[in-house]
Amino acid sequence: MKDDYPCLAASSAFFAAASRSCRIRSRRSAAAWLLLACSLALTACGQRDTAPEATAPAPQSAATVEADEAPLPLAAPETASDAEPDVGRLKYAANCLSCHGASGQGMGPFPKLAGQSAEQIAGTLRDYRAGKTVGAQTATMVPFATALSEAEVDAVARYIASF
Repeated sequence: MKDDYPCLAASSAFFAAASRSCRIRSRRSAAAWLLLACSLALTACGQRDTAPEATAPAPQSAATVEADEAPLPLAAPETASDAEPDVGRLKYAANCLSCHGASGQGMGPFPKLAGQSAEQIAGTLRDYRAGKTVGAQTATMVPFATALSEAEVDAVARYIASF
């Protein structure tokens, strides 16, 4: 072990030499010497910098630089209905999944959503948004429902109805 940590070997040698030369007579002075030796060991055993040296980037041609800086084209959905399942899925994953489960089966006090129609789900979300008391979890649901736009309410409701 001392071979792996040369600073540990040095501090033990220091402690041994100090204890012999000072003729430590009490536990208190032995503890002080031990504390001093450990402090020196920890100071000397700092992290070693093992990171490789940074190298300069390879030169690039002007065409390569322009290609790297050009914005990537985003594929837009062909119609709004193509984008809707993704919006519903993403909103469900971000806001509903942790309480209602991956397939709407419900968890603990949070009810099962699977098997309900899109109209039922959307109606309940709109009731939460309107401030109506729907059930025991109304206080939990209101912030989630009010954060959704009308289009997102419909998209999430259709996504849940697909379970």
